[in-house]
Amino acid sequence: MLISYRLLLVPLLLLIAVILQCAIPSDRNRQYRREDYLLRWPDNDKDCQNLRHELLVRESRSDVTFTNSGNCVVSAGLWFDPYTEVELNQASDLDVDHVIPLAYAHDHGGYAWSNKMKKAFAVDQDNLLLVDDYENSVKGSKGPSEYLPAKGFHCEYLSIWKRVAEKYLSLIHISEPTRLLSIAYAVFCLK
Repeated sequence: MLISYRLLLVPLLLLIAVILQCAIPSDRNRQYRREDYLLRWPDNDKDCQNLRHELLVRESRSDVTFTNSGNCVVSAGLWFDPYTEVELNQASDLDVDHVIPLAYAHDHGGYAWSNKMKKAFAVDQDNLLLVDDYENSVKGSKGPSEYLPAKGFHCEYLSIWKRVAEKYLSLIHISEPTRLLSIAYAVFCLK
C-alpha cells in the first residue's frame, strides 16, 4: 500500500505546481511601471494647477509665488519637510512622496489591481506628503522596516502607513507588516 501512496504523491505535487503557476501572474504582468499608476499629476478641477501645485499652495506656511501670471505653477513658498524637519522655500526642492510607495504597493499585491484602482491609489491624498526631493530619493520604494524619517515624525509616519495600508488592505497583501506596524505604533506612539 505504501507504493500506491507514492505513485499518487508525484501527480498530486505536479498538479499543485501547475495550479500555483496559474494562480501567480507572470513576471511580465508583475513588472512595476510607474506610468501604470501615475503618468502625470492630474488637474481634476481644471483650474490649471495640477495636484502637485495644489498641494504646494495648500501646504505652504506663507503666500506662494508663481512662475507666471496664470498662477498655474508654484515657484516659491515656505514648506516644512516632516522627513528631515527642515524648512524649504523653493518648490523645485520638494517632491510629492507616496508614503506607501507605488512600487512597494505594486510588489505587495497592487500588480493585480485594475487600472482605475492603481490610478486612484497614486493620487490618494491620504498617502501624499511634500518632502525634500533628495530625502524622497533616499527613501525610494522602501517600506518602514527599511526607512523611517526624522525621529520626531516616526509616529505620524507609522500612523499614515497604518491608515493607508488598512484602507487598501483587502487589495494589498501586507497584512503581516500592517500588524507589525500596529504593534510598533502602539508601543512607541501611544504613551
